[in-house]
Amino acid sequence: MLLGFQRLRRVVITVGLKAYLTDSFTPVMKLCWRHSVACAIIAERSAGWSSLDKEFAYTAGILHDIGRVALATVMPGAFASVIERGADRRQDLLQNERELCGIDHCQAGRELVTAWSLPEAFLDVASCHHAPEAHVQGTASLIPPSCELADALGFAVIRCQSSRSYAEILADFPERVQERFPGDAKDLGAEIANEIKVIESA
Repeated sequence: MLLGFQRLRRVVITVGLKAYLTDSFTPVMKLCWRHSVACAIIAERSAGWSSLDKEFAYTAGILHDIGRVALATVMPGAFASVIERGADRRQDLLQNERELCGIDHCQAGRELVTAWSLPEAFLDVASCHHAPEAHVQGTASLIPPSCELADALGFAVIRCQSSRSYAEILADFPERVQERFPGDAKDLGAEIANEIKVIESA
């Protein structure tokens, strides 16, 4: 009652996903976990500042990389090779996954969302968060920049040699959101790291 229903649901989703991964909570899974939570926190804040659905934004952030979790679980050796290879650019990530795993995590995510009969809104979240040209609308449009920002703040699963600056990524958010983020990327990264520690200690 003190937390409130929406807050409680958010905690249950986050801790539930962590518990679901516990049996195979390898270092790779931890990277996936921390990236997804960081993305969720950024998306939720952005939605609140944009008068969009914060609960959907948070849930979408948690689930956007579910295809990557699947690849790391089903074919850990091949996915480890993807991580080891890294990428020169973010655009190369999916191609590397297709070469080494036979499928990329966006395709895998789309298949999982369909198989689990999740709401259709999550199809774009899972399959288009690396495709800015997809022009996703509404709250779901916050996931691609939130995902990239999570990477830039140190919560990346796979390192890229070249990445956009903090200011360049912020420019992809609505204007009213850009104004609310800290001016220093390190400050935001520290805030999110602290939130993740609280969740992990739950």
